[in-house]
Amino acid sequence: MKVNDVVARQKRHTPSVKDRVLAYVSDHPDELFTYRDADLLEAVGSSRAGLGFALWSLHKSGAIEKCEWQGRAYFGMSGAIAQMKERLQQTDPWERARANSKRIFERHGRIDVLQLLDEVRGSWE
Repeated sequence: MKVNDVVARQKRHTPSVKDRVLAYVSDHPDELFTYRDADLLEAVGSSRAGLGFALWSLHKSGAIEKCEWQGRAYFGMSGAIAQMKERLQQTDPWERARANSKRIFERHGRIDVLQLLDEVRGSWE
């Protein structure tokens, strides 16, 4: 094979998986993607391993952002990740419990739980 043939073949070569992933994620700035995202796999035309490495590499280089939640990694543009983090903070179960407690206190005042239980149980005799 001649040098010119090799160079010409290289110039005709399709973009790398990393470039295709970055282009797709950039075109969908309001979406989040996982390592095994079926839509992204189909759009990019890569293996799962290739997609995983491309997402990891793009995150390491700072091209895309990453957020981990409940043991899963989510990738996307900075706006989508910021929106996810904001919404996850709003749904914090402890924060919801404190808000419910405050709302109940405002509505009913202090509740004597022991007295309430005694009323529900009735007499022991």
